[in-house]
Amino acid sequence: SLNRLNEVEFDLASVVRTAMNMLPKLRKIMDWDLQDFSVTCGHRSGEEQEQLFKEGKSQARAGQSPHNFKPSRAVGLLPYPWDWGNVTPADMKRFKELVQLIKICAAFKNYRVTSGSDWPRFKDWPHFERVDWRDHGEDRKKLPPRRPRS
Repeated sequence: SLNRLNEVEFDLASVVRTAMNMLPKLRKIMDWDLQDFSVTCGHRSGEEQEQLFKEGKSQARAGQSPHNFKPSRAVGLLPYPWDWGNVTPADMKRFKELVQLIKICAAFKNYRVTSGSDWPRFKDWPHFERVDWRDHGEDRKKLPPRRPRS
């Protein structure tokens, strides 16, 4: 989990590390069920990205995802433990708490992050990305044009 976090740009990784440290305190204050979470994805190769696109698990092709850059401008997070084969309302409650946790810690660090759970059509709950990821870094000229979200 922490090895994957090393693949993520410093500021976003710092938000996640802050969330790891703040969770025990916020859990008590907010009366959350979330006890822990895992980093499931940092950098993703073009081959991995294309496979996820073909499986319908991503709407981005290779080179179009913030995961495809080094360091990654996105991170995948899951409440721990998690079982995609048996998702309960209690699991979704923990996921919503994780989204809140990341957004609170991002605001604390004055970092703009968005969650795939905020997207209107394709809900990608584990996905968190830097809001301005297309405008950041040396390779920004290589990026495809923005796709409007509806």
